[in-house]
Amino acid sequence: MIYKKKPRFTLLQILEGLEELIVIIACYITLFLKPLRDRWRMNKNELDRSFPGDEYVTAPKSYFTHATKINAPAKYVWSWIA
Repeated sequence: MIYKKKPRFTLLQILEGLEELIVIIACYITLFLKPLRDRWRMNKNELDRSFPGDEYVTAPKSYFTHATKINAPAKYVWSWIA
């Protein structure tokens, strides 16, 4: 009788484990990139100015702001607010 050893893990289980490991590593790396993440795509002038809602939270424990450039007048971009 020939006994064939059953594999400990299937290929799918190994790939799922690697995927989870990559996600965990990515989460830990982002902790060290927080200063870059907090003010994404903002220039010096935008960093120094205040934004709507800043008056409600005067001393935030953390912050997160993204910027993007849109080549259109504010009345067209933000018409739903006015």
